[in-house]
Amino acid sequence: MALTALSAALAITATQAQTVKIGVLTSHESEVAPISISFHDGLADYVTLANVRDGGVDGVDVEVVSCETRYTLEGHMQCYQELAAQGAVVAIPSSTEGAYALNRMAFQVGVPVMNGGLGQTAVADGEAFPNSFAFPANYYQAASAMIEHFEAELGGLEGRRIAYVYHDSLFGQEAIPLLQGIAQREGFTLDLHPVAPPGDDQRAVWGAIAQSQPDRVILWTVGRMTAVSIGTAAAVQYPREQMMGIWWTTLELMMRQIGPAADGMRAMSMSGVGHDVAAYNDLNEMVYFGGLGHGTMNNIGDIDYNRGLTAGLYLVEAAKAGMAFAEGGRLTGEAMRRGLETLDLTAEEIEAKGFGTLAPPLNMSCGNHSGGGLLQVIEYDAQFRRWENYGDYVAADDAVVDAAIAAASGVFTQQTGLPRRSCNAPS
Repeated sequence: MALTALSAALAITATQAQTVKIGVLTSHESEVAPISISFHDGLADYVTLANVRDGGVDGVDVEVVSCETRYTLEGHMQCYQELAAQGAVVAIPSSTEGAYALNRMAFQVGVPVMNGGLGQTAVADGEAFPNSFAFPANYYQAASAMIEHFEAELGGLEGRRIAYVYHDSLFGQEAIPLLQGIAQREGFTLDLHPVAPPGDDQRAVWGAIAQSQPDRVILWTVGRMTAVSIGTAAAVQYPREQMMGIWWTTLELMMRQIGPAADGMRAMSMSGVGHDVAAYNDLNEMVYFGGLGHGTMNNIGDIDYNRGLTAGLYLVEAAKAGMAFAEGGRLTGEAMRRGLETLDLTAEEIEAKGFGTLAPPLNMSCGNHSGGGLLQVIEYDAQFRRWENYGDYVAADDAVVDAAIAAASGVFTQQTGLPRRSCNAPS
């Protein structure tokens, strides 16, 4: 009897001692390394803060476990399986192509996949994709919010011309159907300018833009393709303040290297910029000054670092919510999924965590795997070598975005034959 009781106690202790593992599929050894590294450092630093300040998740430490993909599809597929085997309760890919593959694999593997700011927008439909999520924002929301912003600036879009310069891949092609639909409805001309990677020579694209003189340019690029785009735009004297990039165009290291040619460039961001929020006071006191920071710490406050911080906030809070569904206090991928679907963070709760306006509110559900979708317009100041918030958070047109998501998820279900669940039925 005593041995049985002791064995049971040891089993309970071992279960409680297990860490909550957040899996990150890094691309540190690729052209997007600076983005991948900054995001990872921000995420890891917030997790450290959550452990030190808040006791982790119900007294269980949170751990970031990483696997290097080299920004390849094969690397993503292999890493997802490895992280699942290590007990990760969520996986964060680092490329759109990789996310597409993981979303399919998640139907069998069961570890939730985060398409936050990349990947397959259709996963925002939780009935079609029970194990994939697209918060705090997705590509359809970004494209719609850009158009909403342009419409407000220009006083209407009818008869206007908007150019879309994009990375010719799944990443760049993702938003095209939505943009084409909006253009047809609003009566503006949409010029598509695909750029084959790596995009080192864009003279033809920007020569065409110089000739057509669109009212606005959307830049949907990443890595050195972005630097070439901005530099070539400057060479043909297209105003940078009439250009708006997706969040992957915002890498500070690159913008500082571009210099004055980047001045006035705008972008859509998933989070606020800078480090003037209370959470950074806690990070200074409990993480950085204690020697617990990750990486070289020269990216603190940068956009991708802040994106990692906010991802950490959302995922730790989701893990706490998931504990209500965890058997024996052990969080699994299934419990994490349910935690993600019940995640509801108000502006007041985010403020209480010290994030101020750095992270937008989020309200998830079984059917809505994308949350709030509030986005921040930012503008680059070359003199001070930093991005600045440009007004308040902006919203996409929910009706347009929801219809596009429903159409895309419907095509996925039809093509794959995978069953849809009903969010009206018990999960």
